[in-house]
Amino acid sequence: ELYGLIFIIFLLNLWYLSGIAIENRVLPASYDVLLRFLIPLLSGFVGAFSAFKLKERDEIKKRNNQEITALNQALFCFSRQLNAVGNIKKLLDQYETDPVRAFSMPANQNPNHGNLRQHIASLSFLIDEGEPSLLMEVSLSQERFELLLWACSARNSFHVDKYQPEIERLGLVNGKNYTFENLKKDLGELIYETLTNQTDEIYQLLPNCLENLYENQNNLHAFAVDLYPNYKFSKYELI
Repeated sequence: ELYGLIFIIFLLNLWYLSGIAIENRVLPASYDVLLRFLIPLLSGFVGAFSAFKLKERDEIKKRNNQEITALNQALFCFSRQLNAVGNIKKLLDQYETDPVRAFSMPANQNPNHGNLRQHIASLSFLIDEGEPSLLMEVSLSQERFELLLWACSARNSFHVDKYQPEIERLGLVNGKNYTFENLKKDLGELIYETLTNQTDEIYQLLPNCLENLYENQNNLHAFAVDLYPNYKFSKYELI
């Protein structure tokens, strides 16, 4: 590094000036032998130390880049998860006050969100930074998101495989011309109760999932900005 180069130049100047001093008998000749021994030794030491510091600096830069990438990927994953949950919420909001929402709300085949997974291993450096609880919360957010997706998938499958064939057999059209007075009797208790419970479960899971995702996204974003203040990190804003 720069200081090592300056030190080597200083040693060369010292050797040159000492040579003049010895030649002019200002210093004894034994100093020349000593300097010829010390200067290469010190130069080698400074060179090795500079190489070590340069390698250490490169490793720190590499580690910082890896951490910045991991934080960006995690925040982007949060954004996509929040967007996915927001789309589910739009459907649920249409039927929230409907007393028979379990049957009037259609099946909604959501896109495959199986790839929306947080890479917890890449965020393990949060432990070294004194934030193990934040790492745990990110992991729990992932589990809540997957639970909501599973609940939606289970309802969709039951709606398509069990409920729709039954209303077709009864001569009803999904979402139209319903008379719900005898719906439980017509559908049977199993279909009626299962679809009702599955729908209610989604309505219960979604608010907690949405709130938790948004809160932990903001917490991770604040941590990232604090750790790397000179780097710009993005985040999803709820509308």
